[in-house]
Amino acid sequence: MMDTGLSNPEYNCNNLLGPRTTEILGLKDSEAIKITNWWKPGGAETYIATFSISHQAGSINDLIAKSCIKLCPRETMDEWIDRRNILSINGVHFPEIYTVDGATIVEEYIPYTFKDAYKSADQETKEVLRTNFIDTYKRI
Repeated sequence: MMDTGLSNPEYNCNNLLGPRTTEILGLKDSEAIKITNWWKPGGAETYIATFSISHQAGSINDLIAKSCIKLCPRETMDEWIDRRNILSINGVHFPEIYTVDGATIVEEYIPYTFKDAYKSADQETKEVLRTNFIDTYKRI
């Protein structure tokens, strides 16, 4: 079984994003936060943590926090956001950003890759995905 690190008492909802966790997420307290996976390497330049927020209306947001660990992390985060905006203008869809705080971005968590979505899709959906992918590739 994979250790998510959640058994360690240091890893609680109150410090998920630092001492201002609830403020950053716009919450009154940390009771609404359920951590799925504590911080771990996400790639060469990031650490990631996944969690969910339960709302009074019953809805749940599955989110991922990505923190840049590269030198000059805030500048790098600004570059990532700029690149994302340019690609968005050209029709590339991204997960919805929930908040950005310094060198950390919190966004909608998509638990599957494009490849996984494509492989599990029916033939009609595969054709739409293929067409959209080619059209986007041509634009950028």
